[in-house]
Amino acid sequence: NYSKETPYAMDARVFMTILMLVSPIFILSAQDIDGKVDSLKTSLGSLSGLQKVEALYDLSYNLMGVDNKAALKYGLEGYLIASSEGDSLQIVRAGLVTASALRRLQKFDSSKLIYTSIYNIARQRKYDRELGFILNGLGICYTFMAEYDKALQYYFPYLELMKSLKDTVSEIRGLINVGVVYYKLKDYEK
Repeated sequence: NYSKETPYAMDARVFMTILMLVSPIFILSAQDIDGKVDSLKTSLGSLSGLQKVEALYDLSYNLMGVDNKAALKYGLEGYLIASSEGDSLQIVRAGLVTASALRRLQKFDSSKLIYTSIYNIARQRKYDRELGFILNGLGICYTFMAEYDKALQYYFPYLELMKSLKDTVSEIRGLINVGVVYYKLKDYEK
């Protein structure tokens, strides 16, 4: 029973207008993902080796947040093939999607194991962008496990790395993550 004069009525109208304008974008985006996923699944049968790893990575990446169990399945398959092929970059990339899917499924210990196993490879080979994703992923795992001191041990190097890469979007994500940790610690000043 809100009258037209209340701010709540205005907020509801604005929200509905925005929803009507944006919803076609989400529908088209979902259709694009479905088409890409179907195409990648079809191509898997004819691929082998590192080409298959690349397709499995793309498949896992596109399923992330949509179907995390399937993303895990394809990521893990790619990780195993990349490991048998010995391609360090593909091992790291496939490990990233596998660890991320595990994290989204709230299997934090397993996720940390995968992140940790690819950390040294990424650091030694100077895969800086991937190393950043690993650091942030580990920080997120520890945040969700309420081990805030360990989370910060990963977020701060992540922030430094993103600054050096001049990746302001990732840097903002890192600052938000650090802010969440300090909020959880009730250190509002920091």
